[in-house]
Amino acid sequence: MWILKGALGGTLLFIVGSVFYLYITLFRPRIGQNVAIALSAIKAYTIWNPVYWAVFAVVLVAGCAVAYRIAH
Repeated sequence: MWILKGALGGTLLFIVGSVFYLYITLFRPRIGQNVAIALSAIKAYTIWNPVYWAVFAVVLVAGCAVAYRIAH
């Protein structure tokens, strides 16, 4: 059960972090400008970026480690 809790907690943390990361890097510098952001730009910052996936793996492991520590 701790694996499921850790995976869900890590995934939730990753999603919140992804939204914050996209806001800081893509959307915030363009506030007040009438500029469109292409889907390819969002893909370049997320799914095409190997660091993005490495962070996802680290967050899943960290979430499972925290859930295991709390369970035991």
